[in-house]
Amino acid sequence: MDLDVTDYRPTDDFFGAPYLDRDEERSEPTPHQYLHGGFEGTGTRFSLYFPPADGYRGRFIQPLEGGLGGSEHSYDSLTGAMGLLIGGYDFAPGLGAYMVESNQGHVGSELCPKAGDDATVYAYRASAETARFARHLAVQLYGVAPHHGYVFGGSGGSGRAAMCIEHVHDVWAGALTFMGVTAAPTVERAGGPPFSTLYNAQRVIGRQLGDVVDALEPGGSGRPYDGLSTAQRDALRDLYRSGFPRGVEYLITHPQGQIGLWGWSAEQWYRDDPGYYERFWTEPGHLGHDDPAAFAADLIVDRKVTVSKVVTAGELGAVGALQDPNLVWGIFIDGITPEEGFLQGSSIKIVSGRAAGRQLWCIGSSRAGMLLADGIGADGNARFADVEPGDEIVLDNRQYLAYCYRYRHVVDVEDPAMAHLHVDGRALYPQTEAVPNTPPAHMGIYDWQGRYTGKVLTVQHTHDSSIWPRLHAWPEGEAQGRWVLQWLENAEHVPWQAVPRAGRVAASTRLVDWKGNVEQGLHDLVAWVEEGTAPPTTRGTTMAPGGALRLAPTAAERGGIQPVVTALANGAARADVKLGEPVTLSMTAEVPPGAGTIIAVQWDVDGTGAYPYADETVDGTKTSLAGSVEHAYGEVGTHFVTVRVTSHRQGELGATSRRIENLARARVVVTA
Repeated sequence: MDLDVTDYRPTDDFFGAPYLDRDEERSEPTPHQYLHGGFEGTGTRFSLYFPPADGYRGRFIQPLEGGLGGSEHSYDSLTGAMGLLIGGYDFAPGLGAYMVESNQGHVGSELCPKAGDDATVYAYRASAETARFARHLAVQLYGVAPHHGYVFGGSGGSGRAAMCIEHVHDVWAGALTFMGVTAAPTVERAGGPPFSTLYNAQRVIGRQLGDVVDALEPGGSGRPYDGLSTAQRDALRDLYRSGFPRGVEYLITHPQGQIGLWGWSAEQWYRDDPGYYERFWTEPGHLGHDDPAAFAADLIVDRKVTVSKVVTAGELGAVGALQDPNLVWGIFIDGITPEEGFLQGSSIKIVSGRAAGRQLWCIGSSRAGMLLADGIGADGNARFADVEPGDEIVLDNRQYLAYCYRYRHVVDVEDPAMAHLHVDGRALYPQTEAVPNTPPAHMGIYDWQGRYTGKVLTVQHTHDSSIWPRLHAWPEGEAQGRWVLQWLENAEHVPWQAVPRAGRVAASTRLVDWKGNVEQGLHDLVAWVEEGTAPPTTRGTTMAPGGALRLAPTAAERGGIQPVVTALANGAARADVKLGEPVTLSMTAEVPPGAGTIIAVQWDVDGTGAYPYADETVDGTKTSLAGSVEHAYGEVGTHFVTVRVTSHRQGELGATSRRIENLARARVVVTA
């Protein structure tokens, strides 16, 4: 039907008149009408997804892209990065909802020219006005406005979803936030110095990280410090004391979203506190001054190199995340090798060619000489566009290396996780001026207090290498009865599909696919808001300041919605066997009360992610199971065994949605 937008008057007068520039009938993943448009005079763009009237039950859902935001296509279930991996419009039909998505007020890495640095626009105002306009269209399409709306998001989208529910009271009745910070209202604790401990451990421990990982794998020694130098031990200790989760040490080598934060924020952090980055190299009490030899192998100072080749997003297989396969996302360089300096985090200044003057930051490199980069504003959107072979760039990592130790010089003596950095209330190292280290305005996350009128369900991932467990607790008091926290075991910040393989071990044997948890969380949030049935919380968690998170060992004690799983090889965490000798791989699994039944048990025997064995006796009726398989290995070496258990609220064996996974692992060492 023809839609009239001319009579809509924005509630927030920051926004100009709405417009629609695309109107399509789509058949996948289910039939719906797709609309695209924006608000005149602003950087706000939106995508709206309306199901047929017979599939509408009076609700809408609104996902918020993580990171900086900036795309209104991220949750498209056909092409969007988040939609493909963690769901999007495909969630809407089961909820009887239409879906609203905006770019949260800005295009890519660029600020809205009208909003400038006004973080309120990016935090919640653009999202709210888009939802209000979609409501106006829903009345025309369905004859009735939605009775409830729900906002949800992960990572940066989680923080902005919290801001939405706290600051806007006429749009959303509930929020689902996942893998986001709720304990620390400032980046000083959340995205600032703690990440510097991660970058530092990556650089200092280097190739010996493999030994650290092996010590903490199932059946390992449990002694990650063995074989490390004093400097390496200090770096790992500081990382753990800052709250880094146990069990994801293999990701120290491959930082995920954290290094993107450096690319977005390096320039701003320097502007906020230039003195620190200068003092680090020139004043006593800073490692750069006191022991310059510690950086001899890593330091890169104004090193001019030449571009030998450019690489597009399509060639890197990153199209889903970037939407444009032709965007030049990486370059190969001549004139420096990884052995001549530490490339990650380096400033990349393009000094010749059509892109001369562009400032980027290295977020990844390869031993073959390829650099990946990100940045802020127009430079971040362009990356290496217009760069050609023969163009020159200047590399410098002094700022990044100084940042790696910044956590030593911004010590909060009231924070128990920083107790190792002060004695009797006095910091061990010279302290830099207390500055907010605010993230880019696009992030839209500043301060929140838990003062909201709706309901909030938060799901935090135990193996999240970006948002560490200690950063996750809502302010006490005002949120009582209106906030539920669930822990999701063996879940990383990004879906396992985006996690690199560590040696022979596939990410799918270490981490769960948590798309089903997001969808189930939305269903539970709806039931809570509209029927009064609160989602189950996770109980029995223990975590000393800077210590490891411990979940209760049984499903009844732990609660939540995820199965509790154990795995053994010949009755232990480790089995040592001869070539060809059968190994008995055993498991137990139990679903928490009210969380459904087990619908699948699968075994992977060698870490490849193949999962060749499945328990064919599983019928979807049991809340607990025990079982075993036998396997004889035909290859000498260390093999990691994984059992993956899936539950479903209704026990549907063939369910394709709301599948809830957990896994457990054991080690088998085969000798000739």
